[in-house]
Amino acid sequence: MAVIIPTGFLDRTVRIKYGNAAGSAVYVQFDDVRFLLTAAHLVQNLQAGDNIGIRFQQDWQMKKVVGIAFGEFDTDVAALRMETQWGEGLTEQHMNGGLALGGEIAYCGFPLDLEMHGLPGSLGWPKGFVKSGVFSGAVDRPGGGSEYLFDAINNVGFSGGPIFFGVAPNLSLAGIVSGYKYDTTAPVYQRDPSGVMRATADYVVRPNSGFMIGTPIMFGKNAARSLLP
Repeated sequence: MAVIIPTGFLDRTVRIKYGNAAGSAVYVQFDDVRFLLTAAHLVQNLQAGDNIGIRFQQDWQMKKVVGIAFGEFDTDVAALRMETQWGEGLTEQHMNGGLALGGEIAYCGFPLDLEMHGLPGSLGWPKGFVKSGVFSGAVDRPGGGSEYLFDAINNVGFSGGPIFFGVAPNLSLAGIVSGYKYDTTAPVYQRDPSGVMRATADYVVRPNSGFMIGTPIMFGKNAARSLLP
């Protein structure tokens, strides 16, 4: 059964920018304190007191981060506690349950510099795009922790976005989009002066394998909870 993401969940996906990196994040709350969960690689040099861009009304609004915590074992997730709090975030009741091998998932974000505007109830917030996939399995990371693998094609910009499973209105947040596994590198060919195609010495292509990487939500939850007063 396809995973349908209702408006109430789509609205919690926001577009963020820090330095030259832009991606996605999901708005959550613990004990009435709001956080953005995103991919750590988007904000790796961010410190408390810095500003990040939040996309609103087709412009970047600069908002102060008052606390930041990264996932245990250097997992690719970060929790940002913002000075400005807005609306209701997804709660822990939306972060329960377990993924089933072969189960369908859907993920949301802002790939390839794309965003939707003017949808009913958007109130100036851009809407993200939705893609689907299948939970393929989980692997241990060399430094500790684990990561999920999904049969899904990830695009630049989805990083930091939420991964959902289940049936609305009881969707669960399974994890945060991190990236994708590269397939075996392939050589780049060019034609030599005699007209023969030869592999270049300095260039290769790293194809997308079709495995999307997701960071399990428990690492995001733990990071956010470490920032609670």
